[in-house]
Amino acid sequence: MEKYEITKEQVLELHESNSKETRLLIGKMFPQAFKKSFEVGKIYKIYDIIFYCTEIEEKGSLYGYGIFNREYKNRENN
Repeated sequence: MEKYEITKEQVLELHESNSKETRLLIGKMFPQAFKKSFEVGKIYKIYDIIFYCTEIEEKGSLYGYGIFNREYKNRENN
């Protein structure tokens, strides 16, 4: 069996330029390419959400603020 290699950029390009069914298949075949890793101090745009990350706890909880469903929200670590 022949083995092929594909870069993350190629996977994301295929994902963006195909039908919904193909995007779902590509997502299942290459889940790591779509895994989001957040960093404190960065701004992220995910679909219609804009999020500024201010803190990440050890267990992975994110804190920050941004626009979610067209409303400004703040999530603080208390």
